[in-house]
Amino acid sequence: MKTQTLLLSFILILVLFALGSVPTSTLDVAVAALVRGELTSTLHIVSDSSWLVSGILVSGWETVEFDDSGWEFTVIPAPVNCGFPTCSFIGKPDISTMWSAIQYQTIYLRKQFFIESSSAVLSATIETRCDDDHDVYINGTLVASDWDGVAGPLLKTDIRTNLQNGKNVIAIKAGDTGGCRHLCVDANIILQTYSVTSRIDWWCKSEINGGRIGQKAGSGKAPRARERDVSAIYS
Repeated sequence: MKTQTLLLSFILILVLFALGSVPTSTLDVAVAALVRGELTSTLHIVSDSSWLVSGILVSGWETVEFDDSGWEFTVIPAPVNCGFPTCSFIGKPDISTMWSAIQYQTIYLRKQFFIESSSAVLSATIETRCDDDHDVYINGTLVASDWDGVAGPLLKTDIRTNLQNGKNVIAIKAGDTGGCRHLCVDANIILQTYSVTSRIDWWCKSEINGGRIGQKAGSGKAPRARERDVSAIYS
């Protein structure tokens, strides 16, 4: 079943790549993972109504430790989107535009997520596009910026080295001088969740030892308790 899931995950990545929803770097990682026999999962973070937003600048707002409990949720689609309720203009029609309910010219947004182990991250990218300008922070570090006074462009940023164990935060400062205003976010974090390398090693040793781990020469069978233990680990 896990092998089937691995293949289905890879096929899905290929389809998303063909549709332009997955960058080449992500496809490269997926191919390498398939060769190594790894099963991956994707943490997908997009612009939606789960983000927190404020129109007031407070020191440390972009850091992990900042208390955002008093902030409000974003509104989707962005209220003044000029006919763009989704991010279809950058090829992402399934992702909504977002902004604050009150039409602040400058807003501060935060999105928390958790990673058990940053060493399990195979690839991590974030794509953002704002009408008009924005800064992107990961755990307090500025990773992308666009302040040219006009809408766009689409920023694609590798954030793998900025992630940490446990709690992580994407923080974005977005600004608009007037007219249409909206923000699009599409982040994909690919995590290694399972490897069949050990299972292959186990099967090879099993063949050498006559088909059973721990089997004594000439015994014809393995201790049943150890056989059950291995099954619990690798099935």
